[in-house]
Amino acid sequence: MKRFLMLVGVAAVAGAMYVAAPASASDTTPTGTPIFFNGPTTFAANTPFYVEHGFVCNPGAAFQADCQYLGTGTFSLYVDGVLQPSTKVVTFVPDQYGVFGVLDEEWLTNFPNGLPAGTYTLLGVWTLNHAPFATKSITITFS
Repeated sequence: MKRFLMLVGVAAVAGAMYVAAPASASDTTPTGTPIFFNGPTTFAANTPFYVEHGFVCNPGAAFQADCQYLGTGTFSLYVDGVLQPSTKVVTFVPDQYGVFGVLDEEWLTNFPNGLPAGTYTLLGVWTLNHAPFATKSITITFS
């Protein structure tokens, strides 16, 4: 009976930990406020945020130029030089007339618990065919 009660107790604790666990990179729903590479330079510590970047395809008039990168590129996010896990998210948003729309191929990194107080550099690296295409960085003070 003791063993059974111990197993039930362990299962209850594990279940509570699972429910309270933060969102992981495999989540496709953004958590908190978006952070882009043009700001902000300050942000509240321990506050949820996410970074999501990639490539956009507008199949309208600029189809050839806009859509050539889909499926050949990636986006990687580094925080202070450490690669962060991300999830590829592909979405289609129809335009107001339903004729064309926008196809997004982006990589989402959630920070459901934010970052602790301190100053961090976020670096985004876009690649095409395994070669660097563009980079952007921002230094943010979390307080």
